[in-house]
Amino acid sequence: MAQWRRGLISMVFFLLGGCASGFVVDVMDYETVPRPQKPGGYPVVLMHRGAVPGSFKIIGMITVEAKDDHDPNRILQEIVKSARKMGGDALLDYTVTVPLALGGRPTGLVKYTADVIVFENPKPNP
Repeated sequence: MAQWRRGLISMVFFLLGGCASGFVVDVMDYETVPRPQKPGGYPVVLMHRGAVPGSFKIIGMITVEAKDDHDPNRILQEIVKSARKMGGDALLDYTVTVPLALGGRPTGLVKYTADVIVFENPKPNP
């Protein structure tokens, strides 16, 4: 119920122009102890669940809702930046969906979602 309310509040701010960038980044952290942030140039990569080498842990989820005229590359950059702040190593199962209104008409919004993961027992770099 609380997640639904947070999404509704985010949408209200978005529709009323409460976000200067025109989109809302919603970060859901699954851990109670914050991880150290990754440095600015850290390569957070996009992966599909079946392609992750070794074991991993999902530490959170990032969702962005934006108008359909926003640059998807800029939104992905914001998602990567948020993942670095969470201490993430990669984005898992990055998806882009277009929500439909009643009657099947597009809402004019696009939703971007990805799980943030950390690799467990990473191999040391040679």
